[in-house]
Amino acid sequence: LARAERADRAGLLDVPRSGAEAVGVVGQRADGADVGDVAVERRHVGPVGEGAAGGAVAAGQQRQPGVLGDLPPDCHPARTEGAATFTSNPPARSDMARTFVPLHQGRDAVKRAEQIVIENPTAVGAIGVLGDASLETGDLAGAEAAFNELQRQIGGPSVESRLARLFYLRGNTAEAVRMADGAAAGAAALNASAEEQAFYRYVAGEYRWGSGDINGADAQYQAALSVFPHYYLALTGRGRVAFARGDLPKAIEFYKAAVAIIPKPELLAFLGDLYAVSGDAANADRQYQTVDFIVKLNDVQAQVFNREIALFQATHRRDTAHAVQIATGEFEVRKDIYGYDALAWALYSNGQAGEALAPAQQAIALGTQD
Repeated sequence: LARAERADRAGLLDVPRSGAEAVGVVGQRADGADVGDVAVERRHVGPVGEGAAGGAVAAGQQRQPGVLGDLPPDCHPARTEGAATFTSNPPARSDMARTFVPLHQGRDAVKRAEQIVIENPTAVGAIGVLGDASLETGDLAGAEAAFNELQRQIGGPSVESRLARLFYLRGNTAEAVRMADGAAAGAAALNASAEEQAFYRYVAGEYRWGSGDINGADAQYQAALSVFPHYYLALTGRGRVAFARGDLPKAIEFYKAAVAIIPKPELLAFLGDLYAVSGDAANADRQYQTVDFIVKLNDVQAQVFNREIALFQATHRRDTAHAVQIATGEFEVRKDIYGYDALAWALYSNGQAGEALAPAQQAIALGTQD
């Protein structure tokens, strides 16, 4: 009970969802991509975050998904009502601030979280939001300060995972792996949910993957699936490993399984590429057309994938001018290394090599082994 209360108070134990609940949701903090509540892109996680496919996990970027259908950027009714009803309730206000992170509105999240922390320095939920949103906007120093404060106040796997992300981004992959392993072991010792344990195992695998340790990465992805079968992030990890080993049929099998759970643009694109490499042009085009359809939606749920869509369009030469447009827009609010990377690649693919050089240099400035 004490552990549950502590986790609930911090609001730090949300993990990427899977299954039907995850369809139509935010993608990797795979900075990965998308920065998430567990942290490592979101995005990517990153690799969250993100994620992996988007550079997503993003890491941090690592809230992988969170349903957005009823969450417009500026006027969510619950957020408006909550602001009026719970103005003196730090956990409730922290939850409201947290909703801005998967929507890639990091500046708004930082502003709200900072105000809460000024009023209540022990509001660990707000400190977590402040760190995650700072990471989302490329402020590593701000993220580090927040995560160190979390470590001082509460510690635990979610905090260790956040700190691991910082080491990874700064090129110290060995330390990131060590801390990620510690987070995974800590989650198991706390008897965390199967999905939480799988998430931490997946993150440990992503850092190994980023450093070229394919066998080590695969062992972690398998460990994730052993505690939480059909975990789509681990399925994509195993798919990438299979491709790296030259096993195209197995890679396709893993990615088909992941896409059946959550048809995110970067997963569809990767599956399409696998089909293309295997000579199946018809199936490859089906995946690419599905991504094109997502682009045309142009709603809140589609826009949270703008970075992934920009990379897809740039890589496949499908409207590179649009890729530059959305990569530029993303960069205005998400100035992390993966934002620089997406912008550089979009510019280069659009024939603007001279303009691509500066953001490309910034993308590798931290020495991230990705």
